[in-house]
Amino acid sequence: MSEAKRKALKKIAKCLELGNSANINEAAQAIKMAQRLMKKYGLDQDDIDFISMGKTRSETLLPSSISDAILKIIRGINSRFGVECVLINHKA
Repeated sequence: MSEAKRKALKKIAKCLELGNSANINEAAQAIKMAQRLMKKYGLDQDDIDFISMGKTRSETLLPSSISDAILKIIRGINSRFGVECVLINHKA
């Protein structure tokens, strides 16, 4: 998947999220924008289904310092599968 198409998918995902807005006008504009982007980049329903899989969350606690080897694996998964891993450090 090209970088432009990947960026378009991210924009479309954001538009679809805004499409659930309580503000009817904002939701309508967001859905129109998503449709325009789909047409512009030649995306179809399968592409949208792919981004609609949504975000997943893991509650697995990581050690306070992550080794370079683990970070390299995470970067490899990110680039290979076109996903984004976000590591959040919560201190109790």
